[in-house]
Amino acid sequence: MNQNEKKTNTLAILGFVFSFFIAIVGLVLSILGLNKSKETGSGKGFSIAGIIISSVSIVISIIIMIFAPYYLKYDRGIIDNKEENTKYGSEYYASEIDKIIGDYEFNEYTEPNQNRIYTLDVYKENNLYYANLNIDGFQTMYRMKLIIKYVNNHYVFELNEDLGSS
Repeated sequence: MNQNEKKTNTLAILGFVFSFFIAIVGLVLSILGLNKSKETGSGKGFSIAGIIISSVSIVISIIIMIFAPYYLKYDRGIIDNKEENTKYGSEYYASEIDKIIGDYEFNEYTEPNQNRIYTLDVYKENNLYYANLNIDGFQTMYRMKLIIKYVNNHYVFELNEDLGSS
């Protein structure tokens, strides 16, 4: 076959293009394009490139699917607590939360002549971490119980129980 008589191998080109977006489609089209390149004499390079790119993309996707649940479950500090059937804290990050166990008090003064006192009591109960937050101010008093988690190197306080206000 003369170089000028080569036909365009559309499957090879489509396989190459799809290998960047939908790997499995790119792989199938590239394989079909490689088979057709024997007839047309063109598209062999596009087909081989499409097969390689699609195969690498599929392998990377499989690796991500295998390791993503591990990363999301453990590296972010969230595991299942069998006692409470919830997702609070973990033994791995418990030492980080243990560092803040104790009582804290903060005062805030605002105009005109108003003083607010915030008290925070952090403690561990049944392998979970809690904090009682009290806000006392001019004619207001608010109490709540919070659950503490350690996620992405940050302490996260979530409302567990509203203990009321006055």
